[in-house]
Amino acid sequence: MKTMEFKAWMKSIERMSRNQRDKLRKRLEGKAHADEVIAMIEGGQDDKPACPKCKGTELYRWGKVSGLQHYRCRQCNRTFNALTGTPQGQVV
Repeated sequence: MKTMEFKAWMKSIERMSRNQRDKLRKRLEGKAHADEVIAMIEGGQDDKPACPKCKGTELYRWGKVSGLQHYRCRQCNRTFNALTGTPQGQVV
């Protein structure tokens, strides 16, 4: 995650309810390694991810960005990862 994205994500935490922050804390507790956190984020995706822009499912793997798998949609050519479309980490 890029620095600006991370800062925006951190600000979004302030808008979370106490219950949402508690859920986030519990999910992240004990996640000592970045790989575990990345696996948790990417594990939240469907078996076959879809483009957040056009909902297309025909994708190219487009490298990794900040440890997360990046994709390019064959239909609209947009790129995205597991956090795209979340309000800079709109953690659910």
